[in-house]
Amino acid sequence: MFETANLNIDSQTLNKAYLYAKAHDIDLSAVIESFLLQFSMGKIKGVRNRQISKEVLDLAGSLSTTEVPDDWKAEKEAYLMEKYA
Repeated sequence: MFETANLNIDSQTLNKAYLYAKAHDIDLSAVIESFLLQFSMGKIKGVRNRQISKEVLDLAGSLSTTEVPDDWKAEKEAYLMEKYA
């Protein structure tokens, strides 16, 4: 069952998150839901001045890169073909 909620999020923060999610083909709702689940399980403490969890740091490290190959779509397709073949 899905439910809609109104959240107060700084417009610049929300816009940056939306643009990042769109650029990386990530479902922003799923990211927020995952965060809320981890937060509610006590895996993430605090709200404003919190330490970033090891899981988030690991994920951020795997997503960021200094160079993006021109043929990233081909690499993604090859990876998925190998993974699910």
